[in-house]
Amino acid sequence: MKRKGVKYDVGDFVGVRFLDHAQNSEKPMEFILYGLLTQDEAEYVTVECWRHADERSIRDSNCEWYVILKSAILGVEVFTKKEVK
Repeated sequence: MKRKGVKYDVGDFVGVRFLDHAQNSEKPMEFILYGLLTQDEAEYVTVECWRHADERSIRDSNCEWYVILKSAILGVEVFTKKEVK
């Protein structure tokens, strides 16, 4: 999927800038989430920000991930694995 000229794929390490709801605010708030893109569906992406270092694919209580609606995404930056290590 392309967003603001950036192509990203499942397995990429990304920074996703997005709008989120905000209680008692006049407008949504902008956030950024860094992690591994693990799902790219028609309406949303899933980013895992806390996962097992050995890259096992199971999700348990030690893992943390977020689902972000594509309509709320403002931009995506893709990092290389070399930059992450």
